[in-house]
Amino acid sequence: DGNSLTLAELPAAVDAAAFLSDGRVVASDARPRLHVYDTARRVPVTEIVLPSRVTAFRASSDGNRLLTIPITGIAQPPVLWDLRNEQRIAVLEAEHGPVFSARFIHGDTEILTPSTSGTTRVWDGATGRLRKSYFRTAPFLTDAALDPTGTFIVTAGGDGVLRFWDTSSGHMM
Repeated sequence: DGNSLTLAELPAAVDAAAFLSDGRVVASDARPRLHVYDTARRVPVTEIVLPSRVTAFRASSDGNRLLTIPITGIAQPPVLWDLRNEQRIAVLEAEHGPVFSARFIHGDTEILTPSTSGTTRVWDGATGRLRKSYFRTAPFLTDAALDPTGTFIVTAGGDGVLRFWDTSSGHMM
């Protein structure tokens, strides 16, 4: 059928897959490699060697930058990629424990990462440079999100407590 995509076979187990805003598909495999596919032309676009296996992606709204989040249990930091130029921008390496979540915030200008060390950090969304840290609030953070108004961050911890942070001061509310 002319409307269906053909199978894209990877040489190893597929760990994660996602659509980008422009319709391309990204997938990672166990080797570990990142694959980008042009679904309109039904062809692979690129293959990028990753520092470790990943379980999740977060893409910028334009689909040109991608955060790769390491596989659970591996003490590797998230990595920010430039998909247009097929290169790594930065390793978000100030973390002291595994990171299960990372997301673009403030219109993709920043990145938010909570870690199992209990620290949440805000990074520059274009360069990957550290901008701000919210320190040791819980023994194990699994997620963090920015509210729609951009005034506070909520962190989710292994202790069962949601904590709310003022984004301008960095203090708990």
